Amino acid sequence: MQACADEAERLLAAGQYADAAEHLLRAIGMGHLPSRALMAWLLVWGRKGIAKDTGRALDLAKEGVRMGCNHCRGVQAFCIYHDGDFVIRVGEREVMRDDVTEKERLALELALQSSQSGSRYGHYVLSELYSCLDGDRTDRALLLLKQAADQGLDEAVMQMGYELYMNGMGSLTDRPEALRLFQLAADQGHPGSLFAVGYMHELGHGVPADDVEAIVWYKRAAAAGHNRAATCVQKLEK
Repeated sequence: MQACADEAERLLAAGQYADAAEHLLRAIGMGHLPSRALMAWLLVWGRKGIAKDTGRALDLAKEGVRMGCNHCRGVQAFCIYHDGDFVIRVGEREVMRDDVTEKERLALELALQSSQSGSRYGHYVLSELYSCLDGDRTDRALLLLKQAADQGLDEAVMQMGYELYMNGMGSLTDRPEALRLFQLAADQGHPGSLFAVGYMHELGHGVPADDVEAIVWYKRAAAAGHNRAATCVQKLEK
């Protein structure tokens, strides 16, 4: 069981996502709960060779929660959170509604349980929820985001890059580090991170502007399922 899960991790690192998914499914069949959470997470975002399927991701996570998996609690919380309309705009801010539903409260409960167990998925979703509750990404949200990123969670690594990029727009020295973080997440095949690397190359942020290199990254993002990447390729190839 563990050997199958380890092989899946190796294949993911090598960019062989479809093959990795096969090994994850075998490990899941043998009862390996972390593989269940990882497979669900990959389905949330999609990869080249792994079509995005949030319904299937939720089913995998819910079954994992029934089996006692705290990683799956985090993934289920993410699916619930992004399925519901949790937030409203107040001026320039997005804040959580006062009249959240029981389902939405469940997302917060699951995220707390997952995060308290040390799961990177729980850390990330709780960071998102706290950002909404606080009206912005405050210290407690950023700390959780960093904990998820330190554990290698692709979306968290990308969001750390985004935070650095947006907060450091006036400082050219911040852009290379933001690009490095985007590339770390892109190395995991994360669609949004692949797109972000292409964007940085197109604009020359953190790296010399290079439309040819940008197209390479945008095409990789499109193959991974990013919905804006193909348009960017068409624009640059005109």
